[in-house]
Amino acid sequence: MLLGERWLARGLTRALTKEGMQEAMRLGALDAEAVPEEVADVMNRGGWYSKLVRYGFSGFRYAQDKSRAIMFWGQYERTLDAARRAGGDVGKFGHFANLDLGLPKAEAIQIGKLYQKGLIPEAARRAGIARADFGVPTHSRLDRPEIMTSSTLGKTTFGLFNWPNFYASTLKNTFVTSEAAMQKRALAASRWIVANTFLYHVAKHLYGDLQTKTAESRARELTFFGPALYEGSAAIESAQALVGGTKKIVSGEKGGFKQFARGLKLAVPLPIYAAEDLYAAGVKLKKTLEDR
Repeated sequence: MLLGERWLARGLTRALTKEGMQEAMRLGALDAEAVPEEVADVMNRGGWYSKLVRYGFSGFRYAQDKSRAIMFWGQYERTLDAARRAGGDVGKFGHFANLDLGLPKAEAIQIGKLYQKGLIPEAARRAGIARADFGVPTHSRLDRPEIMTSSTLGKTTFGLFNWPNFYASTLKNTFVTSEAAMQKRALAASRWIVANTFLYHVAKHLYGDLQTKTAESRARELTFFGPALYEGSAAIESAQALVGGTKKIVSGEKGGFKQFARGLKLAVPLPIYAAEDLYAAGVKLKKTLEDR
């Protein structure tokens, strides 16, 4: 939607190589925020529990890192190209680099200042990181206050609250507050519609029978404006699926067992979160006793 087909392809080309991932990390596009910081802390403690958590989040982190690297390299290459084409005109530079779509105006201004100073590689690096940050949600403690991360209740009830706001903010910066020309915003909107239409149909297939209401409703939740309306809570979603599935099973309605199983699957991380709380409490108690 924001990179364009050409630069998305360039981002994919570089992100799918070992060298591209290493360079993206060196330039600051990849860090521990690919997974929630409290999870990253556990991964670094050592021991069987740390290994278990690291294994459990390996797929998620892989996808997050690849997504950020694609956005970073696509925007990085586009920014370098824009610098060559702009001829010293900061307005043209911002237009060619697509800085007027999907990024806060203040960030675009700072990148433009780097360009005016002749710091082209740094402008490209900052633009790439900004595109990655505003294209793929981070999971730092700044994004998710302590109430969301300090307990089992907080993690399962509020742990994903930042995602709906993040998605809505991206749409706002792209289509509402953007100062880009209407034609440019229309092009971004058409890409967004095409991509979400494709993902919608893929999601329906993944969720089973195309005629079932559950498959269609789940696909809607994942595409278009659905993510902005997500409650951001694994606990609430799990409870809704368990209750809804139970009602369907009792009434003999189709899809009840599948819905109940989905709710049960969402509830699986709860013991892991609880174990982490117990582990942290044990470490704190041990340190207290040692200090005495």
